[in-house]
Amino acid sequence: MLVDQYAALRSQSPYNPVFDPQKTFKIITEGDGLTMLEHFDTVVLETFKEINKRNEF
Repeated sequence: MLVDQYAALRSQSPYNPVFDPQKTFKIITEGDGLTMLEHFDTVVLETFKEINKRNEF
């Protein structure tokens, strides 16, 4: 689910703009009203955050 959401936020669509990696990370890790943290497996979300720490955008 997290990978699908990341791809959707980073891809052009008629409904949404393309978000940069920093904005995409923020939406996934903090939520934005449509994307909620409860949507993601907690282990996958924590791993995503950890990988980001190692590979700052």
